[in-house]
Amino acid sequence: MNRLEIAALTEKELTCIERLVMLYFFWIHKRKTEFYCNVKKMAQILGYSYRHILRTLKSLERKGYIEVAQNSRGSVKLIKLKGGD
Repeated sequence: MNRLEIAALTEKELTCIERLVMLYFFWIHKRKTEFYCNVKKMAQILGYSYRHILRTLKSLERKGYIEVAQNSRGSVKLIKLKGGD
């Protein structure tokens, strides 16, 4: 388990949905730090609305855990995890 995975489980500043999204990234994308993610599919799997997941991604980006590529349009986004080993 790397630093980012541990932080996703233990950081007090993360909300439950933020933790869930980070754990989804680790589960689906294993050890990759940069990947494309279908946000609509993620929302469906996690049981949240598409808009809620988008807000959560923005929040994680503000907190410095991820970076979402600015040119990503539509439901598939390029996600970069920050701070992983």
